[in-house]
Amino acid sequence: AAAPAPVLDTAMAWGWFMGLSSNARYQAVAGVEERALGALPLPAPARAVATFLLRFSNTYVGTMNWMWWARKVGVQ
Repeated sequence: AAAPAPVLDTAMAWGWFMGLSSNARYQAVAGVEERALGALPLPAPARAVATFLLRFSNTYVGTMNWMWWARKVGVQ
């Protein structure tokens, strides 16, 4: 049987990850969405697709970053 997950260590790692990586990525995505996409003369459907792709990419990158971080700090 596998050992139980280190709950406190995982919670601390997740907290640091959310405070640093996720917040920075969220701010970057919001900036790109507001400044770059806002400056382009896109019709509403194209803007929606661009926003979806940007946010989907952010989620993918965030997942990869979390797996890297969890391994780095020893909770995975």
